[in-house]
Amino acid sequence: MNKIGTFFVSALLLLMVATIAQAQDYSTMNLHFIYIDHEPSTPVNQLCERMRTLRDDAIEIDDALIIYLADGKQSLMSFTNLKDIYGKDRDTNDAFVSIIAALQDANSHDVIADEDRKNILRLFDEYNFIGEDGTFKFSSVTMDFYVGSGFWALCNNEKVLSHLFVDFDVASLPKDKFVFNVFRPKGETLDYPEGKPFGNKNIDGINEKLSIFEY
Repeated sequence: MNKIGTFFVSALLLLMVATIAQAQDYSTMNLHFIYIDHEPSTPVNQLCERMRTLRDDAIEIDDALIIYLADGKQSLMSFTNLKDIYGKDRDTNDAFVSIIAALQDANSHDVIADEDRKNILRLFDEYNFIGEDGTFKFSSVTMDFYVGSGFWALCNNEKVLSHLFVDFDVASLPKDKFVFNVFRPKGETLDYPEGKPFGNKNIDGINEKLSIFEY
């Protein structure tokens, strides 16, 4: 295929993706995004049970749920009540089961900060929650990050969390419409300078605006 043909096909695919995405009406749905950093200290059974509950609840009340398990360049995703506009079967029960199995069958998974940030931004380009007029397409959006001490040791508190906090302009979003949460395993100690859990740069005042919860 020549360059003109390739460009035409690419443009057509992008148009199809945009059309499919716009066809869904999310206005009555809450969107819940879950990011999982799987470490040896992760309480896997507890986390898996929480994921099952969240998915069952989303199915029952027709809310949207995205679960993202960081795994290097092969990160796994599961969509509930969201059509996979790229046809990768991430909107199936098998996709969810695969994440649970991956958590239970391995001791840990790798985090590549640049890959995760890129993937998450691309994902929210596909399922953009704010319209061109500035209104929310979903009733509300919650982003939860389940991370551990190894995440902090690799400075991913800055490379992933702080950067996404800025990328999504969290500081300026209405708190009744958008929530950004960070969770760590109960009793686990995170290593950071006092008062600066998300880095010395304190981008957008993140250290004062975000709390870290136990689970």
